[in-house]
Amino acid sequence: MSVVLQGLEKRYGSHAAVQDLSLEVADGELFVLLGPSGSGKSTVLRMVAGLVDIDAGRVLLHGRDVTDLPPQRRGVGIVFQHYALFHHMSVAENIEFALRIRGIPASDRRLRRDELLELVDLAGLGARMPAHLSGGQQQRVALARALAHKPDVLLLDEPFGALDARIRAELRRAIRGIQKELGVTTI
Repeated sequence: MSVVLQGLEKRYGSHAAVQDLSLEVADGELFVLLGPSGSGKSTVLRMVAGLVDIDAGRVLLHGRDVTDLPPQRRGVGIVFQHYALFHHMSVAENIEFALRIRGIPASDRRLRRDELLELVDLAGLGARMPAHLSGGQQQRVALARALAHKPDVLLLDEPFGALDARIRAELRRAIRGIQKELGVTTI
């Protein structure tokens, strides 16, 4: 199993955002969390990513207990609903960011960036700034950035929420194709 959650719990004061959640996601699977607003979906993803402390339970990724590891040591890529792109950086710089902070040489960063721009159908747009892209293009940049360091698990937090219906359908197909091509476990 790629992802195993055992008895996860998270409370905010007296409110239980996540209560005794256990689940397993197989290698290469696309797993979807469904529920109404406020049901804890984003909190679960943030606990898996290590962005929110866990009150109880464990997170195992590929058989490795990562519950107490910092986000950068979990092997997870995450795409947020509102993209979280660095607006002062070009598309290329956004995609290379995770590689740069990991000390990857510039030539290797450029090669990976170009592969990803091709993969997400944005080849030739590396010099553009995020503000000069459509919402769908920005989401593709966020996806490429999340995939740059070749994560074992990809987390998508309401990736289509800010897009219109046509773009949402296009991007859903594109992400599914990319996920299948790469074989990355995705929640």
